[in-house]
Formats: sequence, structure tokens, C-alpha cells
Amino acid sequence: MTPLPPRQTPPEAERQRPPETAEHWRRANRWLARAALVAGGFLLGALVALVVVSVDPTARDAPDRPKTVTVTKTATTEAAPTVPDVSGQEPSAARDVLEGAGYDVAVQEESLLCAIDAGLCEVVGQDPPAGTAAPAGSQVTIVIDNT
Repeated sequence: MTPLPPRQTPPEAERQRPPETAEHWRRANRWLARAALVAGGFLLGALVALVVVSVDPTARDAPDRPKTVTVTKTATTEAAPTVPDVSGQEPSAARDVLEGAGYDVAVQEESLLCAIDAGLCEVVGQDPPAGTAAPAGSQVTIVIDNT
């Protein structure tokens, strides 16, 4: 067997070095900044935990007696308004009265003449009937017909 020749190391200039570019330094700087933020966060968290654990409430901080809250509940009942009587009125006047009382008004024409000119007709019925308790905002239908 023949012995192997001794290993030659390349001269210093020929050795490969990592590239030292601006991007290389930017990445290294970002990594170091992130590491510093994480370490600072852990340090701050440990400091806050130490302060919270070290605070010891004393007897003077405790209230003398527990606070008592008394709740009084009263029931109120408001009577629903009653539907006004609009029988015999012109449709526009009946609409004004019902809308003034807070109701939505629907009109039902019984004849073709009322659909053409409502001024020739009058209210012959209503639903719900006059005097009925109905909450404001509910719909009242007036029935109009020519007289």
C-alpha cells in the first residue's frame, strides 16, 4: 500500500467565505431585533408577575362589611289607546285622525268610483272597530264606499 499524500489546505485567499452583502447584514439585524424583542417581552412578563405576586392585601384593604344592594321592582301597566271612530268621515280626514292617534292606515275601496276619486266617498267601516284597544303603530283598515 502506498501512503496517501498529505492533505493540502488552500491558502487564506482561496478559502470560501460567506458573502458579506447588505442583504446579509439586514437579515442578521432583523434576527437580532426579533430576539431582543422576545427577550424583553419575557423579562417584562416576569417582572409584572413578580410585582403581582409580591403585593399582599392587608386587613385595612378589605371592606368592613359586604355591600348590600336592594332592588325594588315595580310593575306599570299602560293601557293601550283605543281606536277612534271615523265612520261617516271623508277618507282623508279619517286618515289624519287615525295617523294622529299613532296608527298605520290601510284603505279598502268598495267601489270603483272610490278608487278614481276618494273625495266622493266616506268611511263605512273600520277594522279593528271603534273603541277597541290597539297598540300604537298597529294597522287600522278603513273601508270606503260612495254614498
